[in-house]
Amino acid sequence: MVRYPDSTFESMTYDSDHDRLLSFKGRSGDCKESYSHIFPNPDPSSNTRTQVSIAKLTCQMQGRPDQVKREVRYDFTFIKQNADRKTDQNNNQDNKWMLSRLSQTRDGKTQSTQFSPTQRGQR
Repeated sequence: MVRYPDSTFESMTYDSDHDRLLSFKGRSGDCKESYSHIFPNPDPSSNTRTQVSIAKLTCQMQGRPDQVKREVRYDFTFIKQNADRKTDQNNNQDNKWMLSRLSQTRDGKTQSTQFSPTQRGQR
């Protein structure tokens, strides 16, 4: 929490076990942004994994229940790089999970970006 001389403050809720932010409340105190993270159980034999994160901004309005002002959903799809390689003599896999696709849904509109492993590191 950060306190300011005018008695306002900013606060965050943090999940240290999973190293991620769960919520943020600004100085006005009227609005709070919360973040939920969903990790579906992956199929161990699959070469893809997904993660979903949802950012939701809710605000108090003059005694009424909190109203959702904005909700954005992020879908991350990861692919296993070098999935065809075998484990080495120490049983270490030479596999890395790389971001393959990112989709963002806001106000019912979805934007997606597909990433190619061959484009990694190139500018």
